[in-house]
Amino acid sequence: MRELQAALGLVAADIGACIIPNSVKTLRPDIHYRDLADEHATSPIIMSYRVNDQSSDIDWIKQLIAEIYAENPVWLNGTRTKSAGDDQTILRNRAQN
Repeated sequence: MRELQAALGLVAADIGACIIPNSVKTLRPDIHYRDLADEHATSPIIMSYRVNDQSSDIDWIKQLIAEIYAENPVWLNGTRTKSAGDDQTILRNRAQN
């Protein structure tokens, strides 16, 4: 969240611009927001957690992500690759290939 707040601070100071999810609009009501014209625009979501964290919430989120990837919904519209020696799936937008 600190990165978003820093980016929004630069925008508020009139020395930056950023693309944010709609949910962030409430953080800085002093900034003018505009919707993107591309209804298919996507943004990566990164999940980070402590290696030894045994929280059931983390397991639940990882399971939810696995189920979404297994369903392969149309809106996912990317390519999935496995990283060597890792069981994590990486989603890359086709435009980045």
